[in-house]
Amino acid sequence: MSEKEIVTGDLYGYPYVECSVEQGLLILKKISEKLDFSSEDLNDSIRILNSYEEFYSYARRKGKEFIVPSKRESDFIKGRVVVDKIKPIDKDRVMIIFERRVNRDLLNEVISEIKNL
Repeated sequence: MSEKEIVTGDLYGYPYVECSVEQGLLILKKISEKLDFSSEDLNDSIRILNSYEEFYSYARRKGKEFIVPSKRESDFIKGRVVVDKIKPIDKDRVMIIFERRVNRDLLNEVISEIKNL
Protein backbone atom coordinates (compact mmCIF):
# COMPACT_ATOMS: atom_id res chain seq x y z
CA MET A 1 0.00 0.00 0.00
CA SER A 2 1.48 3.33 -1.00
CA GLU A 3 1.70 6.18 1.47
CA LYS A 4 -0.59 8.36 -0.66
CA GLU A 5 -3.39 5.79 -0.86
CA ILE A 6 -6.59 6.54 1.08
CA VAL A 7 -8.66 3.50 2.02
CA THR A 8 -12.24 3.87 3.21
CA GLY A 9 -14.52 1.30 4.74
CA ASP A 10 -17.07 0.44 7.36
CA LEU A 11 -16.21 -1.13 10.74
CA TYR A 12 -19.40 -2.40 12.44
CA GLY A 13 -21.37 0.59 11.21
CA TYR A 14 -18.59 3.10 11.87
CA PRO A 15 -17.08 4.64 8.72
CA TYR A 16 -13.31 4.79 8.70
CA VAL A 17 -10.48 6.20 6.64
CA GLU A 18 -7.00 4.70 6.53
CA CYS A 19 -4.44 7.19 5.27
CA SER A 20 -1.18 8.95 6.01
CA VAL A 21 -1.06 11.25 9.03
CA GLU A 22 -0.83 14.35 6.78
CA GLN A 23 -3.88 13.27 4.77
CA GLY A 24 -5.74 12.58 8.02
CA LEU A 25 -5.05 16.12 9.20
CA LEU A 26 -6.37 17.50 5.90
CA ILE A 27 -9.49 15.33 6.11
CA LEU A 28 -10.30 16.46 9.64
CA LYS A 29 -9.68 20.13 8.88
CA LYS A 30 -11.84 20.02 5.74
CA ILE A 31 -14.65 18.23 7.61
CA SER A 32 -14.52 20.91 10.28
CA GLU A 33 -14.77 23.63 7.60
CA LYS A 34 -17.67 21.94 5.80
CA LEU A 35 -19.63 21.24 8.99
CA ASP A 36 -19.07 24.85 10.04
CA PHE A 37 -18.42 23.84 13.65
CA SER A 38 -15.61 22.37 15.65
CA SER A 39 -16.31 19.90 18.46
CA GLU A 40 -13.92 18.90 21.23
CA ASP A 41 -13.27 15.48 19.68
CA LEU A 42 -12.43 17.07 16.33
CA ASN A 43 -10.01 19.53 17.93
CA ASP A 44 -8.44 16.79 20.05
CA SER A 45 -8.06 14.51 17.01
CA ILE A 46 -6.28 17.28 15.11
CA ARG A 47 -4.01 17.80 18.13
CA ILE A 48 -3.29 14.06 18.26
CA LEU A 49 -2.35 13.94 14.59
CA ASN A 50 -0.21 17.08 14.92
CA SER A 51 1.80 15.29 17.65
CA TYR A 52 1.37 11.83 16.15
CA GLU A 53 4.90 10.56 16.88
CA GLU A 54 4.41 11.09 20.61
CA PHE A 55 0.96 9.49 20.67
CA TYR A 56 2.15 6.60 18.49
CA SER A 57 5.10 5.80 20.77
CA TYR A 58 2.88 6.09 23.87
CA ALA A 59 0.26 3.75 22.40
CA ARG A 60 2.92 1.20 21.42
CA ARG A 61 4.59 1.40 24.82
CA LYS A 62 1.29 0.94 26.71
CA GLY A 63 -0.07 -1.70 24.31
CA LYS A 64 -3.04 0.45 23.33
CA GLU A 65 -4.73 -0.41 20.05
CA PHE A 66 -6.71 2.85 19.85
CA ILE A 67 -6.27 6.48 20.82
CA VAL A 68 -9.61 7.93 21.93
CA PRO A 69 -10.02 11.70 21.64
CA SER A 70 -11.84 13.46 24.47
CA LYS A 71 -15.53 14.16 23.88
CA ARG A 72 -18.15 16.29 25.59
CA GLU A 73 -21.45 14.78 26.60
CA SER A 74 -23.24 17.83 25.21
CA ASP A 75 -21.65 17.16 21.80
CA PHE A 76 -23.08 13.62 21.89
CA ILE A 77 -26.56 14.96 22.66
CA LYS A 78 -26.35 17.57 19.89
CA GLY A 79 -25.00 15.00 17.41
CA ARG A 80 -21.78 16.95 16.91
CA VAL A 81 -19.30 14.16 17.66
CA VAL A 82 -17.25 13.42 14.54
CA VAL A 83 -14.31 11.17 15.51
CA ASP A 84 -14.88 8.02 17.55
CA LYS A 85 -11.26 6.83 17.81
CA ILE A 86 -7.91 6.75 16.05
CA LYS A 87 -5.96 3.57 15.39
CA PRO A 88 -2.21 3.97 14.87
CA ILE A 89 -1.13 1.62 12.07
CA ASP A 90 2.53 2.54 11.84
CA LYS A 91 4.70 5.63 12.11
CA ASP A 92 3.23 7.20 8.98
CA ARG A 93 -0.27 5.74 8.65
CA VAL A 94 -3.38 6.03 10.75
CA MET A 95 -6.98 4.79 10.72
CA ILE A 96 -9.54 7.42 11.72
CA ILE A 97 -12.79 5.83 12.85
CA PHE A 98 -15.69 8.26 12.65
CA GLU A 99 -18.89 8.36 14.67
CA ARG A 100 -21.81 6.46 13.12
CA ARG A 101 -23.80 9.64 12.53
CA VAL A 102 -21.16 11.24 10.30
CA ASN A 103 -22.57 11.85 6.83
CA ARG A 104 -20.82 9.40 4.51
CA ASP A 105 -21.48 11.61 1.47
CA LEU A 106 -19.62 14.45 3.19
CA LEU A 107 -16.77 12.07 4.01
CA ASN A 108 -16.54 10.86 0.40
CA GLU A 109 -16.66 14.45 -0.88
CA VAL A 110 -13.77 15.50 1.38
CA ILE A 111 -11.71 12.44 0.42
CA SER A 112 -12.22 13.05 -3.31
CA GLU A 113 -11.12 16.68 -2.84
CA ILE A 114 -7.94 15.54 -1.09
CA LYS A 115 -7.20 12.90 -3.73
CA ASN A 116 -7.39 15.63 -6.39
CA LEU A 117 -4.81 17.84 -4.67
